[in-house]
Amino acid sequence: MKESTGIVTEIVKFSNFRINDAENAAFELVEKLDGCIRCYHGSESSGGDGGMWLQNWVTLEHHKAFERSDIYPAFVSGVSAFAQVEDILHAQFDQDALYRIMETRYTEISIATLNVDTTNDTFEAEMEILLESAGLKGTSIFGTSLETQTKFVIIRGIFSEKETFTKLEDFNNFIRLRDMANFETRIYKPAKSSI
Repeated sequence: MKESTGIVTEIVKFSNFRINDAENAAFELVEKLDGCIRCYHGSESSGGDGGMWLQNWVTLEHHKAFERSDIYPAFVSGVSAFAQVEDILHAQFDQDALYRIMETRYTEISIATLNVDTTNDTFEAEMEILLESAGLKGTSIFGTSLETQTKFVIIRGIFSEKETFTKLEDFNNFIRLRDMANFETRIYKPAKSSI
């Protein structure tokens, strides 16, 4: 995993996700951990069974300390009472933008896995052009996964499911982006903030 300094956002994607007493208890436990700044959770819209948690950590080391703690094994085994973990990624984002995004009606999370012949710099440049040309600078952020440098996490705040990332096909550089990476996109219902 790439080392980082500063605030790190952990993105946990679930399947078979249910918001129930077990999920609420686990969520509340994470909220109170040393170094956890803010947490969000939400279920997939449109009847899917997916869910997500976003946790902001003061540093990546704070998250790693939780993983090394005595309570972590019981925490992990307790997740099966409300979900199955599909993926866990960490990335760094502009935190003010992330907080604004998480206040919108829906949260769209896309994981872009770069094709072998695509460089990070090329993908980042095309993403910047797309966000600028589509007027999405204030409602979209992206960052490289700290686990896998060939994965990018794109988070958008949208007010309608019709605004999904894949609807940006009117922009030429979106077509180029689609040729550079494989996108997996999900939309989640309003994410609950712990603040």
